[in-house]
Amino acid sequence: MECIVGGRVILHDFEFQTVMGIEIEEFIEIFNSWPKINENDEKVFIAINNSMNNLLGYPHGRYHIWEEFIDVPIDQIAEVLKKWRGSDIDSYFHGVE
Repeated sequence: MECIVGGRVILHDFEFQTVMGIEIEEFIEIFNSWPKINENDEKVFIAINNSMNNLLGYPHGRYHIWEEFIDVPIDQIAEVLKKWRGSDIDSYFHGVE
């Protein structure tokens, strides 16, 4: 989520809500509340799930700056997303909430 909230990988523009499923203000509020969040809250689930899914599958073209925010390989992020969802992700669109 830190990678998303920085606005350099997924831009904070007019498409943010379409791409992420929630408004940027809601996303920032959830991020700032971490770790005191309710994972059963729909918006929290969407923020976490869509962060990982969009980092992995959205054609943002900014993979080269990930290491500023994330120090694990892409395959490990995919495994975390798989555990988070409790199922495998067949495609980018299958993982979007």
